[in-house]
Amino acid sequence: MSRQQLNAQLRELTGKKNRRLRRQGFVPGVVYGPKNEPLNVQVDALEFARFLRGGGDTELLELSIENVDAPRVVLIHDMQLEPVTSEPKHVDFFEVDLSQPVEVEVPLELVGEVIAVEEKRGVLLQIMQDLPIKVLPDNIPPAIEVDLSKIAEVGDTFTVSDLSLAEGIEVMVDNPEEVIIKIDEVKTMQQELEEEEEAQAQAKAALEGEEEDDEEETEDGGSSSEEADES
Repeated sequence: MSRQQLNAQLRELTGKKNRRLRRQGFVPGVVYGPKNEPLNVQVDALEFARFLRGGGDTELLELSIENVDAPRVVLIHDMQLEPVTSEPKHVDFFEVDLSQPVEVEVPLELVGEVIAVEEKRGVLLQIMQDLPIKVLPDNIPPAIEVDLSKIAEVGDTFTVSDLSLAEGIEVMVDNPEEVIIKIDEVKTMQQELEEEEEAQAQAKAALEGEEEDDEEETEDGGSSSEEADES
């Protein structure tokens, strides 16, 4: 797997003072891992944004830190975003051991066409967007392909077990039959209206049934009280 390059500087400001860094055009962060002591760093916000636009949040990254001898090979482990602008607020870089597998989430990429969708008889619903995997850092794929030619008709599904994975990739899901893609029937407005009316009727019937049960319980309670008084 190719590695992106990113420059960083050691960071002296911490805590609330990080706001000043962000105003100066930097994103504060930390580098940590199993072999070295954590380092507080800062990266140029524009350079980091370009890296992210290229899909860098799942890519190996060589982080060259000023006044630190060797680049650190890292993955983005966590990233806090500004609630309004969604700009990076803080980033955690995890320094990987290249000889040990890591767990990452890789985007799923749809490839090909579904006949039922092309003929406007069905609509494609994507249930999973990313796939959690375990793999050696240098073998992390940029994406995992979902071959849509394996499904054709309304009602068909594409599950995790249908994926073609490279050797050495372990899927980290409990159920291999978990659905990634399913093809639903295209419904007319009349069908949707009928289904909505049916759902409303069922809800109304359930509510009326609960009210009848409440009335019966009240009557039973009253009879018991009268019998107690007579005795």
